[in-house]
Amino acid sequence: MYHKDERGFFSEIFREDIFAEINFGNNYIQDNFSFSKKKNTIRGLHFQNKPHVQKKIINVISGKIWDVFIDLRKESPNFKMFS
Repeated sequence: MYHKDERGFFSEIFREDIFAEINFGNNYIQDNFSFSKKKNTIRGLHFQNKPHVQKKIINVISGKIWDVFIDLRKESPNFKMFS
């Protein structure tokens, strides 16, 4: 849900029924927030393998982000390609 008026806005971050609808899973365990002081800060370089696989929700509050995904599935025709 998103609501905007003269005071600002209100937005839901997590709603169990919506997560279930998109098959996101029902074990919402961790929520992180980071802030980068300087432009062009590099963060991340994350990799998870079973049984430690994570799903991620990315929110950018201000500014912009370049989020890169690399296909590491060896059987994929897109192996080592990024988007």
